[in-house]
Amino acid sequence: MYEKVIDFHLKSAPILEQIIEKKISSRAIIIEGKKGLGKKDLILSLSGKILSSYDKVKRNIHPDFLLIDSVEENILVDDIDSIDQWVDRPPFESENKIIFINNSHNMGDIVQNKLLKLLEEPPSYLILFLSVNNVNILLPTVRSRCLTFQLTKLPDSLISEIISDEIDSNYKSIIIESLDGSMRNIDFFNGSNCSKLYELSGYLIERNIQDLEIINNLIEELINETNQAFLIEELSSIIMVRLKKFIESKSINEKNIESIINLINELSSLSINIKKYNLNIKLSFEELILNYFLKDRKSVNQVV
Repeated sequence: MYEKVIDFHLKSAPILEQIIEKKISSRAIIIEGKKGLGKKDLILSLSGKILSSYDKVKRNIHPDFLLIDSVEENILVDDIDSIDQWVDRPPFESENKIIFINNSHNMGDIVQNKLLKLLEEPPSYLILFLSVNNVNILLPTVRSRCLTFQLTKLPDSLISEIISDEIDSNYKSIIIESLDGSMRNIDFFNGSNCSKLYELSGYLIERNIQDLEIINNLIEELINETNQAFLIEELSSIIMVRLKKFIESKSINEKNIESIINLINELSSLSINIKKYNLNIKLSFEELILNYFLKDRKSVNQVV
């Protein structure tokens, strides 16, 4: 499925093909785009074509390819220090050597300054790829020495092709809209998880305290499927999309709108804090939901 995403980006920005053909003079290239646009897959594909062995690059066993991969943790000074010796050795199998620093927004200022020396005096055979969610997080001195390409959102039609066919058409469009042109966490959206998320979002919008037991059961089932904070992130996005539709149809009152927006903000904060402080997802999630219902003792019945 990722081949379609790579093809989309190459067609949207034909200049990327010039990287493969080595017609671009810059030796340092930033690929910018929000989470879920396929930055890593695109760079692995470009690297595989440059080094004439995508399979080895993808499996991270190519002697002329170095991947520094960071998901949540910060990239450390030691990670950059380890590059120097590797760079000094000439290519083994190819004409080029490639360094790919994934999620470069996780580099602090000290690490970025260490990288500057390499950016200022790269060997002729070296190509450096940086993937980043927001290029402005990088230091101006780093940005000025790189060529930046910004990826565009994926069209809904492409996401619809990629997303599971098991998803009921009644809420597939809601899921696609909540993904907002990205594939983030897309493997999670199978038929069962998708229906549970949609059902849970409905109960939270209705905000009837009598449904609290059902809500907690749904939370437990979803957490059993994936004990990760992105579950809360996706729930927040789905509630936002559904809330917009209720507002457009004028089927929800202003007081309820304010409560739901507060819930969305709290869910977003919780998703960040769970990763940051390693909180227990189930307990934190259930506590937030309980507080949401108890803020206003009145049951709120809203037709969904």
